[in-house]
Amino acid sequence: MKISVLMVTYNHERYIERAVESVIMQQGDFDLELVIGEDRSTDRTRAILSKLTRKYPQQINLICSQENIGPNRNYIRSLRACEGKYVAILDGDDYWTAPDKLECQIRFLETHPDCSICYHNAYVVYESGNRPPHPKIRAARPEIVGLQELLATDFMPTCSVMYRNGLVGDVPDWYFVRQLGDWPLHIFHAEHGDIGYIDRAMATYRIHPSGIWGEAGFARQLVAYIDFYQAMQGYLGQRYRLTIDRGLEKAWSTLADELFGEAMATGTLRDALVDLESRVAALLGGIRPYPGWKESLESRVYMAHAFLAFGERDLETARYCWRNAVRIDKSWLKNRGVLSVGRQAWVSSLRRGRSTPPAGLPGEGHPPRASEPTEL
Repeated sequence: MKISVLMVTYNHERYIERAVESVIMQQGDFDLELVIGEDRSTDRTRAILSKLTRKYPQQINLICSQENIGPNRNYIRSLRACEGKYVAILDGDDYWTAPDKLECQIRFLETHPDCSICYHNAYVVYESGNRPPHPKIRAARPEIVGLQELLATDFMPTCSVMYRNGLVGDVPDWYFVRQLGDWPLHIFHAEHGDIGYIDRAMATYRIHPSGIWGEAGFARQLVAYIDFYQAMQGYLGQRYRLTIDRGLEKAWSTLADELFGEAMATGTLRDALVDLESRVAALLGGIRPYPGWKESLESRVYMAHAFLAFGERDLETARYCWRNAVRIDKSWLKNRGVLSVGRQAWVSSLRRGRSTPPAGLPGEGHPPRASEPTEL
């Protein structure tokens, strides 16, 4: 039996040799091929792989890019070159720790013909050392799950996944322009069978600053999740609609929390609104938000500053912020605490005859956006 290992790599000079050696050390009754897609690294990755190919010419099939094609095209190109009955995935900055890892997964798939994928646990290691290693999967998991569970969350460490080969034909064009590559690839395979779990930690997943995912930052990771779910809406149609809608709702809500926290850290209301505007524009690009999502977020910033000003007994500023928050999002009026603050700030400001924004707040001289009313 022939088994393929698919490895994609880019600028992994510090990690690639250990990754390759962890594949070569595999033991079992099978013929092994290691298909490596090297995507024109700018460091010594290609030179190291050339040396390893000379060392293991019977096992390694090195495919080098003439120009950088990106991880998703690299995945598909390398997958197409795999000739084995099964294909195991290992990125060039991770490594396997059990010499019988492939043999264990082969036995599983041979005895579970309804499964198109199997995976196992892995240890997460932080290169910075700021957190101790820990299992990627910490709670008990069922042995068999399906596509719906995988749509809800990407629970499989990619360095642990093994597919049945030949299940996926042409992939949709949108796949090649998405930041997430492994999760959709898992989905494409999960359309053809169940997903099996082996409760052993047999690999190490590295977290390091130069990793594509770790480099993105939490907000951009959330946008990648949103982008993934929106692509799945079109790809799967009405299938699994509730699961996809829940995933989108959670991602948008978490992104709002993240952006709100960043905006509030800027200090003044004006700075918070400008920061929010620039971050949303930079992050979302062509991604369509929920109707009213951005306006609701701005309203939340206004209301937070209303409460801050109220706590400092700056009732005129509190009134101004409260009024704009409520004009953007009238659902605030269902909150008794919000109504109480608004009432007290409003009465105090009226007594003083204030009709323009306090100094330093958006109003005259600060061009309003459609979602930012000015004081009347």
